[in-house]
Order: sequence, then C-alpha cells, then structure tokens
Amino acid sequence: MLQILNSSNNFTGHIPLLGDLKHLVQLLVGGNSLSSTTKLNYQVFHSLTNCTQLREIHLNSNQLADELPPSVANLSVNLQHLFKDWKSIKTLCTYQLRKVFFKGKIPNSIGKLQKLERLTVTDNLFSGEIQDIFSNFTRLYELDMTNNRLSGRIPMSIAICQRLEMLVLARTALNGSIPKQIFLASQLKFLLLANNSLSSSLPNEFGHLRQFDIMDISGNQLSGNIPAITNITTLQETR
Repeated sequence: MLQILNSSNNFTGHIPLLGDLKHLVQLLVGGNSLSSTTKLNYQVFHSLTNCTQLREIHLNSNQLADELPPSVANLSVNLQHLFKDWKSIKTLCTYQLRKVFFKGKIPNSIGKLQKLERLTVTDNLFSGEIQDIFSNFTRLYELDMTNNRLSGRIPMSIAICQRLEMLVLARTALNGSIPKQIFLASQLKFLLLANNSLSSSLPNEFGHLRQFDIMDISGNQLSGNIPAITNITTLQETR
C-alpha cells in the first residue's frame, strides 16, 4: 500500500503525473499552494486513472483552477473520498471542490456517480446551468453548490434524491420558481437558497413542512402569500 501524505505544507508548482504508481491508495496534498491549468488537469486525471487501487484524493485549499476533465468519471472503482477538486467514478462517496477556483461548467459526467453521498462544489467560479443529472443519486444526502456563478433553474431531478437531507444553493444566481417537489422531500432538513434571483410565489406544498430544521430563502424575488405551515415539529430557523 502506497500513500502520499503532503497536506498542509507550502508546496508550489503542479501536481506530478502519478500514473506509474499502481499501488497508490491515498493522495493527500490539500492545504498547499499547488496550481494547475486546464491542460494539466486533463493530464493529471488521465494519469490517475491508472492508479486502480486509489481510494482517497484530497486536493482541497490549493490554487488549482480552470476546467475539469470528463475523465474524472474513470477513476478507480475503489475510490471512496475525493475532497475539493475534481470528481470520481461510480463508487465515489464524497466529492468536494471547495475554494479551488475552478471555472466553466460542472461536467455532466458527475451524473455517473451512482454511489455519491456528498457533492460539494462551493466557492468556485463554475458557471452555466445546473444540469438535470441527479436522478441516479439514490444515496445523495448533501448537495452544496454555494457561491458560484451558476444560472438557470433548480433542476427537478434534485427532488428525486430521496435521502437528501441538506440542499444548499445560496449565492449562485439561480432564477425561476422553487420546485414544489423540494418541499415534499421526506428527509430534507436544511434548505438554504438565499441570495439568488428566485421568483414567483411559494407553492402550497411549502405549508406541508414537517421535518425541516433550517430554511433560508431570503434575498430573492419571491412574492405572493406565504402558505400556512402545519404539523411542523422540528423547524429551528426560517428566513
């Protein structure tokens, strides 16, 4: 078993190509000053597809940037955690991309990650619409895309994620109405949609909330009457 543990140092430059390390299990290089370009992103992830034993990748809190390659969906089938940088394949459980300043669209190939449990792409420069790619996420319990440059509507397929407990889409420039199915999600406890351009009125399903702990829909362009909320027992905060 081979591990590369270089987290929280002051390393600079680029992530090396590691495709020859067939027994690599962990690549932990978060908390440095590593940088990248779109071309280098493609090269790095293409090389990592040869590391078939890879289980964990931490690339958080670096200066990685530019676009992500679709080949991330071809990483090791053993991968369980990929923190704060690209994506992984169908067995990936956690995918976080926080504060690494990636730009461009979020690749549709993320939709192949059928075992994904957490998807966090906060504080980046992702743009374009959020694609309707969530119908296969039967295990997803956390989705956080806060503070990007996204646009368009909230995808309807998010409501299909029956295990979803936390939905955070604040400060992403989303527009349109909030899908009524969101308020019917049986496990949803945290709904944070603040500071977008969401409009229209709240659906009647808003009044059927039962299990919410925190809901924040402030800073939007919502209008109309607020439906009466009945049978709610857990709500701690609403805005």
